[in-house]
Amino acid sequence: MSTKLRIKCGAIELDYEGEIAFGKTDVLGMLETLSKLKPVEAVPSVTNEQQPTNGRPAKTGVRSTSDIAKKLSVVGGPDMIMAAAASLHFLSKKTEFTTKDLTATMREAKEFFKRSYASNAVASVGRLVKSDDLRALGGERYALSDKSLQSMESRLA
Repeated sequence: MSTKLRIKCGAIELDYEGEIAFGKTDVLGMLETLSKLKPVEAVPSVTNEQQPTNGRPAKTGVRSTSDIAKKLSVVGGPDMIMAAAASLHFLSKKTEFTTKDLTATMREAKEFFKRSYASNAVASVGRLVKSDDLRALGGERYALSDKSLQSMESRLA
């Protein structure tokens, strides 16, 4: 006759499937051994500055859409859309986004956002595509152009 056993202790997980002869004393011995193990420090997670974007390392020291808007000296709707696109690209690691994503991200920068920016977002995105600041990927999807990526990386550094 076989049995299944699963023991989870913190980050350690033990699965056993086998003969029932694996007795109660063996399980207690394993639990005692597990309890004596010293906790291992968690491996630090990769920060935004360390993660690559489109094959390039992100060189920005910004932490929010507001930080980006401030560094880009946002003064109008198209500027705010570009700040939102930079936030989505560098902070959220999205290489493509929709107008809805851009509008939601613009709203995060409360001290820069104006309702008119959201109302005019579709028209502003269209102008940014024509000026090669954004690339239209088809449908409602957009991405930062290579020209904009290079400019943003240097301006946000």
